[in-house]
Amino acid sequence: MSFLDWLTSRFHRPQRVGPLDARALAAIGKVEVSFDDREVRCVRARGAVESVEWDDLQIVFIRTTDTGPLFDDMFWFLGGSSRGCIVPSEAAGAQELLERLQKLPGFDNQSLILAAGCISNSVFVCWRRDESAEQDRV
Repeated sequence: MSFLDWLTSRFHRPQRVGPLDARALAAIGKVEVSFDDREVRCVRARGAVESVEWDDLQIVFIRTTDTGPLFDDMFWFLGGSSRGCIVPSEAAGAQELLERLQKLPGFDNQSLILAAGCISNSVFVCWRRDESAEQDRV
Protein backbone atom coordinates (compact mmCIF):
# COMPACT_ATOMS: atom_id res chain seq x y z
CA MET A 1 0.00 0.00 0.00
CA SER A 2 1.46 3.37 -0.99
CA PHE A 3 1.66 6.35 1.34
CA LEU A 4 -1.12 8.05 -0.64
CA ASP A 5 -3.37 4.97 -0.44
CA TRP A 6 -2.85 4.84 3.32
CA LEU A 7 -3.66 8.56 3.72
CA THR A 8 -6.74 8.33 1.54
CA SER A 9 -8.03 5.24 3.34
CA ARG A 10 -7.60 6.87 6.75
CA PHE A 11 -8.71 10.46 6.28
CA HIS A 12 -11.88 11.85 4.78
CA ARG A 13 -13.62 15.22 5.10
CA PRO A 14 -14.19 16.14 8.12
CA GLN A 15 -13.77 13.19 10.39
CA ARG A 16 -13.44 12.73 14.13
CA VAL A 17 -10.32 10.83 14.97
CA GLY A 18 -8.58 9.64 18.10
CA PRO A 19 -6.15 11.83 20.00
CA LEU A 20 -2.56 12.09 18.87
CA ASP A 21 -0.11 10.46 21.25
CA ALA A 22 1.52 13.15 23.44
CA ARG A 23 4.93 11.62 22.70
CA ALA A 24 4.30 11.96 18.97
CA LEU A 25 3.44 15.64 19.40
CA ALA A 26 6.57 16.24 21.48
CA ALA A 27 8.70 14.44 18.89
CA ILE A 28 7.56 16.87 16.20
CA GLY A 29 9.37 19.62 18.10
CA LYS A 30 10.49 22.83 16.45
CA VAL A 31 9.97 22.79 12.69
CA GLU A 32 11.04 25.16 9.95
CA VAL A 33 9.21 24.83 6.65
CA SER A 34 10.36 26.28 3.37
CA PHE A 35 9.51 25.75 -0.26
CA ASP A 36 10.52 26.68 -3.75
CA ASP A 37 9.09 25.95 -7.19
CA ARG A 38 10.11 22.30 -6.89
CA GLU A 39 9.29 21.12 -3.36
CA VAL A 40 8.26 21.74 0.24
CA ARG A 41 10.88 20.96 2.91
CA CYS A 42 10.34 20.53 6.66
CA VAL A 43 13.43 20.58 8.87
CA ARG A 44 12.98 19.28 12.42
CA ALA A 45 14.92 20.47 15.48
CA ARG A 46 17.21 17.43 15.43
CA GLY A 47 17.96 17.85 11.72
CA ALA A 48 15.54 15.33 10.22
CA VAL A 49 14.18 16.52 6.87
CA GLU A 50 10.85 15.67 5.27
CA SER A 51 9.95 16.81 1.79
CA VAL A 52 7.41 16.44 -0.95
CA GLU A 53 7.66 17.68 -4.53
CA TRP A 54 4.84 19.87 -5.79
CA ASP A 55 4.48 17.65 -8.87
CA ASP A 56 3.96 14.63 -6.60
CA LEU A 57 1.66 16.32 -4.06
CA GLN A 58 -1.56 14.29 -3.90
CA ILE A 59 -3.40 15.51 -0.80
CA VAL A 60 -3.34 18.34 1.75
CA PHE A 61 -5.26 17.95 4.98
CA ILE A 62 -5.32 19.46 8.45
CA ARG A 63 -5.28 17.33 11.59
CA THR A 64 -6.64 19.16 14.65
CA THR A 65 -6.22 18.03 18.24
CA ASP A 66 -7.83 18.81 21.57
CA THR A 67 -4.51 19.96 23.11
CA GLY A 68 -4.85 23.71 22.42
CA PRO A 69 -4.44 26.43 23.34
CA LEU A 70 -1.39 25.49 25.45
CA PHE A 71 0.10 23.42 22.62
CA ASP A 72 -0.06 23.72 18.85
CA ASP A 73 -3.28 21.94 17.94
CA MET A 74 -3.36 22.19 14.14
CA PHE A 75 -1.03 20.26 11.81
CA TRP A 76 -0.76 20.34 8.02
CA PHE A 77 -0.23 16.99 6.31
CA LEU A 78 1.14 17.22 2.77
CA GLY A 79 1.13 13.80 1.15
CA GLY A 80 2.77 12.61 -2.02
CA SER A 81 2.69 9.14 -3.55
CA SER A 82 5.62 7.99 -1.41
CA ARG A 83 6.74 10.95 0.75
CA GLY A 84 5.19 13.78 2.70
CA CYS A 85 5.54 16.42 5.40
CA ILE A 86 3.82 17.14 8.69
CA VAL A 87 3.88 20.87 9.43
CA PRO A 88 2.70 22.29 12.77
CA SER A 89 0.67 25.46 12.19
CA GLU A 90 3.10 27.38 14.42
CA ALA A 91 6.19 26.27 12.47
CA ALA A 92 8.50 28.95 11.12
CA GLY A 93 7.38 29.57 7.54
CA ALA A 94 3.89 28.07 7.99
CA GLN A 95 2.08 31.31 7.09
CA GLU A 96 4.01 31.57 3.81
CA LEU A 97 3.27 27.91 3.09
CA LEU A 98 -0.45 28.50 3.70
CA GLU A 99 -0.45 31.36 1.19
CA ARG A 100 1.18 29.05 -1.38
CA LEU A 101 -1.20 26.17 -0.63
CA GLN A 102 -4.19 28.46 -1.16
CA LYS A 103 -3.01 28.88 -4.77
CA LEU A 104 -3.53 25.17 -5.47
CA PRO A 105 -6.42 24.77 -7.95
CA GLY A 106 -9.56 23.93 -5.97
CA PHE A 107 -8.06 24.52 -2.52
CA ASP A 108 -10.96 24.34 -0.02
CA ASN A 109 -10.76 27.41 2.21
CA GLN A 110 -14.00 26.38 3.92
CA SER A 111 -12.24 23.30 5.33
CA LEU A 112 -9.42 25.57 6.54
CA ILE A 113 -11.94 27.81 8.32
CA LEU A 114 -13.65 24.82 9.92
CA ALA A 115 -10.30 23.41 11.06
CA ALA A 116 -9.20 26.75 12.52
CA GLY A 117 -12.31 26.78 14.72
CA CYS A 118 -12.17 23.12 15.71
CA ILE A 119 -11.22 22.16 19.28
CA SER A 120 -11.46 18.39 18.90
CA ASN A 121 -9.48 15.60 17.25
CA SER A 122 -10.56 15.87 13.61
CA VAL A 123 -9.31 15.83 10.02
CA PHE A 124 -10.20 18.31 7.28
CA VAL A 125 -9.19 17.68 3.67
CA CYS A 126 -8.31 20.99 1.98
CA TRP A 127 -7.04 19.76 -1.37
CA ARG A 128 -6.74 16.56 -3.33
CA ARG A 129 -5.15 16.20 -6.76
CA ASP A 130 -7.91 15.87 -9.32
CA GLU A 131 -6.98 12.81 -11.34
CA SER A 132 -8.98 14.09 -14.31
CA ALA A 133 -6.79 17.21 -14.36
CA GLU A 134 -3.48 15.41 -13.84
CA GLN A 135 -1.86 17.56 -16.48
CA ASP A 136 -2.49 20.74 -14.48
CA ARG A 137 0.64 21.65 -12.57
CA VAL A 138 0.33 22.96 -9.03
